[in-house]
Amino acid sequence: AVFNNGLVQVARNEELSEIRKRGIYSIVPISQCWEVTGKKPIKVRFVDVNKGDDTDPSCRSRLVAKEF
Repeated sequence: AVFNNGLVQVARNEELSEIRKRGIYSIVPISQCWEVTGKKPIKVRFVDVNKGDDTDPSCRSRLVAKEF
């Protein structure tokens, strides 16, 4: 599917705003991750979906973990 980059960026900003509002994470040095968990940080990526159609797009974006 072809996405409108502007709509995708808006959707990603909405997702990041919600994550920040809920206090889901805090930024810490990678060394702290190793010290506390003994493991490397979990990688993440965005999954972008058009919930509408080509004429009336409704882009959604979710930040998901890559490794579990």
